[in-house]
Amino acid sequence: MISTGTKGKEDAKRLFHKVERSNTEVDLANLHESVIETINDDVICIATKIFEVLTLLAKGETFTAVGGVADLNGLEAWRRLVAKYSLTTPATALAAVILGMNPMQVKHVMELGKATEDWETHLTALEKDHGERLSNKMKAVVPSRLPGRNFRGCKPDGKI
Repeated sequence: MISTGTKGKEDAKRLFHKVERSNTEVDLANLHESVIETINDDVICIATKIFEVLTLLAKGETFTAVGGVADLNGLEAWRRLVAKYSLTTPATALAAVILGMNPMQVKHVMELGKATEDWETHLTALEKDHGERLSNKMKAVVPSRLPGRNFRGCKPDGKI
């Protein structure tokens, strides 16, 4: 059973991440072997609903790509769309590297956690989408740039 809440969102993200990275067609009958550990009726139902939404939203060439998927498999339709329309040009790779080297600066200590998480997510996407990695030295230095000039940390008494 696919869970709801935070765990369900994590499961869905992990599933879509694996589907997007798959180089072969996603076959619902063999999904447990190639993408996820267990297959159940919920995954098949969700895949069908994704297919329905994609066919409603897609037009022209995109509709043809989605419509060519067998068995109303929305996961395979999604994989095909990602493979066809993901931008991996040198210009987008350069922009992604620049964003990785210059993370968003924060002004308050309460924003550090989210900014760090966003930066790590961006680095994961940089590696996945463009095959580029920051060196370990750069990964150690860049987070020190998160606190901006107007950063407000803890008060002298230790309270935020």
